[in-house]
Amino acid sequence: MLGTGLKVKVPNGAQLQVDDDVESTDGHYVLGRYNGTTGYIGKANVSPAALGLAGGMQDSTSSTDSGRSASDSGRSSMPDRVPTPVSQDVADSAESESEEPDIGEIFDRAGDLASGLATALQKIHPIGIDLLLPHIEAAPKSERDAAWQDKTLMAGAKRVLSLDDYLALLPARRVFKQPTGGVFPGAQGARDGHTSAAEVDVLIGKHLGKYVAEAQKAGRKAEGEISVVGNKDWKIAFERQWPGVDPGMASAFVDVDQPKRHIWLHKDRGDPGTAIHEGMHKYANNEIRNRQRGLYRTGMTPIGMLDEGLTEYFTRLITPLLGITRSSYPNKLKIAKKLVRIVGEGITAKAYFDGDFDSFINAYLRGTGRTKTHWDHLSRAFETEKYGEAGKILNSGAES
Repeated sequence: MLGTGLKVKVPNGAQLQVDDDVESTDGHYVLGRYNGTTGYIGKANVSPAALGLAGGMQDSTSSTDSGRSASDSGRSSMPDRVPTPVSQDVADSAESESEEPDIGEIFDRAGDLASGLATALQKIHPIGIDLLLPHIEAAPKSERDAAWQDKTLMAGAKRVLSLDDYLALLPARRVFKQPTGGVFPGAQGARDGHTSAAEVDVLIGKHLGKYVAEAQKAGRKAEGEISVVGNKDWKIAFERQWPGVDPGMASAFVDVDQPKRHIWLHKDRGDPGTAIHEGMHKYANNEIRNRQRGLYRTGMTPIGMLDEGLTEYFTRLITPLLGITRSSYPNKLKIAKKLVRIVGEGITAKAYFDGDFDSFINAYLRGTGRTKTHWDHLSRAFETEKYGEAGKILNSGAES
């Protein structure tokens, strides 16, 4: 503290006396007393309300003479003040307070993830998800759950972070809100809610392990990518991705062409297989989706119909084994199944999970004796959602 260079550790939430009329020349520090020691403490370390910084709330019990300067700090006593909570666990000297806060030290000093996040959001500006993510990932599930359930902390994060970083924070914290009233409308048997991301990874690895080995090596997974959210966050995420579209028209989606492609599930919509379908997208290579939509969906919603049909095909290799009945994507799945029967499931898996789409197309052409012109004709009808026409082209081999 001032005059001795001594640094006094103050526990988080401790009470101290503050005289905010006595401050340093640069205006960053005020006189404080804790446990018999008097010296300077950074204003940023003290509850803003006590400093008159929050909405003009000034401590009304102060009797301090405003004419004093920082040179008076050597005195041994101070006028009585209302005890003020410390917002950081260390009251450093003036020299150390002037340094940029270190995020690693912040989390090391914090007692848990929520405290570390709250301090980091307050102390580091600007701050983004890339700085926070390593500390979130290192925290145990119990602390991540406590963090996302802290409404004050989440509201603060929404204020401080950019839109993209706030939305990236939700899956990082494994936000998994329970359905309204505790009852999931899509419940099936013992499965009375959305399947967790962790279980999605287990199920895909168990039942599709021979197909997803390369995807797993590449680090693709559902864990840390899925958020089960309520109406407010659903609306924010949906309108970022699909501006001008009714947020009530979907139960789940995967971000397309966003900084980070996360998965969003509405807590009251879908079925226990919804997370498996959406999680399957995270294992998929982008080749089929990007090539098909680039060729055939210019100016349309940037998703791929073949991609969706094959995603549902692989999803239904799992869901019946769990007693889950699915009815989603009927038209896309019907055409996808016909293509798989011609091409073969192994070649289809290589195309979908590993990006070997050319081998898929060539296998189709060999299996049917048709031309690339026919494939383009079929793909255009399928990708523009003309499912009846696509079915006829598939059956007839038409080229135009």
